[in-house]
Amino acid sequence: MAITKIRFSKGMFLRMGADVILVNMSLITAIILRFAASITFFDHEVFKIKGYSITNENLLSDLENMLNVYKNFGIVLTVICITVFFLGGFYTHGRSYRSRFKALIIFRSVTVSYLILAFFNYMFHWGHSLPRGVWLLGWVTTLVTVGGARLWSTIWRKIVSFESKLGLIPKSNKINNILVIGGAGYLGSVLVRKMLKQNYNVKILDLLMYGDSSIRDLYAYEKRFQVIRGDFRSIDMIVKAMDEIDAVVHLGAIVGDPACQIDHQMTVDINLMSTKMIAEVAKGFGVGRFVFASTCSVYGADDQILTEKSRLNPQSLYAETKISSEKVLQSLGQIGMTTIILRFATLYGLSPRPRFDLVVNLLSAQAVCNGEVTIFGGEQWRPFIHVDDAAEVITKCLGYPFLSDSSNIFNVGSNSQNYQIYQIGEMIKKIQPTVRVLNIKGKIDHRNYKTSFNRISTVLNFQPKHGIQDGIEEICKSFELGLLNDYKNVKYNNYKFLSEDAVFNQFKFDLIPRSNFIKEDLAQRASS
Repeated sequence: MAITKIRFSKGMFLRMGADVILVNMSLITAIILRFAASITFFDHEVFKIKGYSITNENLLSDLENMLNVYKNFGIVLTVICITVFFLGGFYTHGRSYRSRFKALIIFRSVTVSYLILAFFNYMFHWGHSLPRGVWLLGWVTTLVTVGGARLWSTIWRKIVSFESKLGLIPKSNKINNILVIGGAGYLGSVLVRKMLKQNYNVKILDLLMYGDSSIRDLYAYEKRFQVIRGDFRSIDMIVKAMDEIDAVVHLGAIVGDPACQIDHQMTVDINLMSTKMIAEVAKGFGVGRFVFASTCSVYGADDQILTEKSRLNPQSLYAETKISSEKVLQSLGQIGMTTIILRFATLYGLSPRPRFDLVVNLLSAQAVCNGEVTIFGGEQWRPFIHVDDAAEVITKCLGYPFLSDSSNIFNVGSNSQNYQIYQIGEMIKKIQPTVRVLNIKGKIDHRNYKTSFNRISTVLNFQPKHGIQDGIEEICKSFELGLLNDYKNVKYNNYKFLSEDAVFNQFKFDLIPRSNFIKEDLAQRASS
């Protein structure tokens, strides 16, 4: 029969040390209780027990004698208890000790220890003995302390495990491992690089519809960077990705008003239903922080300067799904998982996964490639933020000590970057003086909002490092240097890419069965 090698560990020695303290404290407690009882109940002038004479005049002397006897008994009892406990599996977690009969194992081990001590005392006649009351009290208090410590430890672990499954207790306050859903996208590919530079361990879940060129160079971070290619609509993929995660950044969505209009049901399923499922799984795994990418488009059309408390007035399906997702996340409650909702201004700037369906990027590309910029309407107000600054805000949210009951909704941008669209054309003309700017009045986007960013500036002390001029210049320079060429390529435009029959049909084919599976999985897991 093979002999299992015992591996001593720091935890094992800590448990032994704790038991040494508990055994000795139990015996000392028994002596003190016996002494207190002699004062309270023994009014005789002389009371003799096992060679002791307890009188009203020498009670303190008798206590001193018992403590002197303890010095010998305590050492022997400690050695016996630790040996018996070790053999009982207290420190090696033997099979019997781990079973449902653990309380019986503890009772047997403590009892055997005291019987062995009594046997040695009887055989070797160690001078003065302890009163019978001390023996009895010592056995009881040792059972209570040693057994109680283990019972409480077991109960506490079960409470923590149960509440973690309910999402009531985050696994850790410290954030090391982050899951970025949509981490290969326009914002995600910039964010992931920042996180790796800040020494986070990063896992991304992405379908990689546009390929992996935006993250290919990051594979060199093999110890701290992991890519799971998969659909975040699949509950199995989310469960797989959520293992050992401390924080989730959810960027996955069909982004942009035109792209969301291609198929309403698909948009709702991806942008709303999946968000609810992802957040519930994250809460179940004990994830401590959940950052959700929303949009300032939720304000729609309003002539006022809009704050986080302003009326929401969505003008598109995209904005409606974001509002519904915000409500779902807020309804999950704040206990255990802190949720941060970021309403981003319109993004611009270069990214490892370029996009030219964003107004600043598109107009800049038109200017350098065509020598002509076309603006529809132009009077509409929009807030803007560079993609690098947007990623910086997310990293700030990961490190900020949010209160669990605080309102964690932020407009993300800066007051200085609220512009009317025609002003973007004027800035481009200053950088590219030969460009022609055409304003077409007939086709107007009805979205119009000017946003206040006072809260994010005050709470997170956020100030952007980039202005729109920086974004225009870097895009123009990239085309001039040949780093980018055809801005009309469908891979740079969410709407055009998803509109292609082959892409859309495959995307929708993958979606519909998985959408049904998600509902079925949630129902089955709830019933079980």
